Amino acid sequence: MSAWAKANGIKDEILFMTDTDTQFSKSIGWTRGDRTGRYAMVIDHGKITYAEVETGGEHKSLDVITLFHKASSPASVRAQTLLKQISAHASETATEDQATDHTPQNKQQRTDFELNVTEDPPTSDQLRTILQYIGSGPGKAGQVVEGAADEADALRKLKEDPNRFRRPVIVDWNNGRAGESLRRCGSIMRKLTTKTVFGDKESEIIQMINQLPKEADS
Repeated sequence: MSAWAKANGIKDEILFMTDTDTQFSKSIGWTRGDRTGRYAMVIDHGKITYAEVETGGEHKSLDVITLFHKASSPASVRAQTLLKQISAHASETATEDQATDHTPQNKQQRTDFELNVTEDPPTSDQLRTILQYIGSGPGKAGQVVEGAADEADALRKLKEDPNRFRRPVIVDWNNGRAGESLRRCGSIMRKLTTKTVFGDKESEIIQMINQLPKEADS
């Protein structure tokens, strides 16, 4: 949520918050399995002024993919180029699907998404979420923030020196995934594409992704 706020230039007078542990969502019955449901709620000085939940109709909000980018990093530039191509092709496919009728086909559905590229470091809340997505194994925090021993150390070091944040990092906020290296970025990009080739344009994109270092799906 904080990524959306930053992308739209929202200042601190409006707080964008999510329900990371789904406790609130469960209390109001707005969940999807073990995840929070797709809903929005506006609370103005303690009063709910708007609340709406998606009920599974035709209209679906786009998943948000953020690339924390560094223009001087060849790996980051490569990730940005591939993400833009995947996003453009997914958008074209979604538009074509809306314009024509299709009989059910045995193929994995492509999902259009909103791509947010930023050279700013993550906020403290974003960093906590990224570390949660990546996991708490040995050395994980140090892969995201240079020299960090754990989450608390990563938050402290990022505040002291934002340049310690290692880029590129790709975050799939809606599906709880993050990639803190070109290898893991490649893993996320593979998930953003279908496994079936539908044409020369997509074939070229998949070939470029497959040239990235691979990581086994977890």
